Amino acid sequence: MEPTNATALHNRGSLHERAGRPDAAIADFTAAIAADPCCAASYNARGVLLLGAGRAAEAAADLDAAVSLSAAGGAPSAALLRNRAQARRELGDHHGAVQVGAGRRLGKGQLVAGRQVHVAHACAARLLA
Repeated sequence: MEPTNATALHNRGSLHERAGRPDAAIADFTAAIAADPCCAASYNARGVLLLGAGRAAEAAADLDAAVSLSAAGGAPSAALLRNRAQARRELGDHHGAVQVGAGRRLGKGQLVAGRQVHVAHACAARLLA
């Protein structure tokens, strides 16, 4: 596999994750990000694994990047907003978790509109319950 093929690296990272090899998955997602720094999916996937490994600050940074990259192409998914809210919660930022989970602020003043706000807000509320 070419070390610059971000899609292949991301896919292999997903396979490692499913096989229960989080360290190998993180390494592949990191390589995918190096090959394509604009791949929101790789930031999200690595962020989720980092969060599971108890590395909330690193996870939050990845999930912030994923939201910013996703927002450039439209509204981030409710799942991505939920992941970011969970990272904020793990850092003890409960207010930020609600704001982020509800999709109210995505950075640079952007707002999410429509159904995703309601889904993400419901998810954020469950995280804080």
